[in-house]
Amino acid sequence: MSTASSLASQMDIHWPRSSWTGAAFRRYHGGYAVVGKINLLGLLTIIVGLLLFGVGGGGVLLAIAGTAAQDTNAIIGAVLLFPLSVTLGVAGIALAVAGVAVRCLAQLTLAMLDAAINTSPFLDDEDRALAMRLGDRK
Repeated sequence: MSTASSLASQMDIHWPRSSWTGAAFRRYHGGYAVVGKINLLGLLTIIVGLLLFGVGGGGVLLAIAGTAAQDTNAIIGAVLLFPLSVTLGVAGIALAVAGVAVRCLAQLTLAMLDAAINTSPFLDDEDRALAMRLGDRK
């Protein structure tokens, strides 16, 4: 049973009312699925960015601890580790910011889909509630 049919049965609505309604709903349903995937991609980008930032920060702390040692090899390792750790930290911040931007774009796309549904001449109020999945929120 499709999502629209199950929501319609919960709301005691005979759905779809016409082929136009079904076609419009399928189009909007696909749009919402894409927005959900874009939002997930943004979240994963933020998580990876924060993990890289954490690894870079840990590397900076290890480099600082290595310079405090009196061993020549530890100092050389710290000198090599420090730029790599800073680069990882900066890349992590950049990825996290990019992830936030992707999630913002997903929210803007979601708002455009909601506006398109709201102004669709093929849907009435109950169909709009079904298309925006307002009927399954409790």
